[in-house]
Amino acid sequence: AERRLAALEDLVRRFRPFVLDHEAVFEARALDALAAELPPAERAPFDPDVRGLDWRAYWLEAHVPGLRRWVWPLLEGARVERGPVRPVSLAVPPPSPGPAGAARPARAEAGAAP
Repeated sequence: AERRLAALEDLVRRFRPFVLDHEAVFEARALDALAAELPPAERAPFDPDVRGLDWRAYWLEAHVPGLRRWVWPLLEGARVERGPVRPVSLAVPPPSPGPAGAARPARAEAGAAP
């Protein structure tokens, strides 16, 4: 019991600056700018508008369970459960052909001047 209490006190000490000592303001202007560059057909499936997120549900149903599964065991010196490796395909479809002889405009690199 004392070991668990010490681990909990350590977690509180580690996370206190992020919870109590700062009044963080979360903004998503950069995400909004990136979303504006997506073609409309791609914008809808990704739905990058964070204003509609239910933050309470996120913290309780995703963030904290993730900490319990992936972080807390490591803090206690235990091994983390590994699931099966799932294949991921990052294939990009070829660009659609434009009018004959027309050059496609290059996309600006992140941080590059327009």
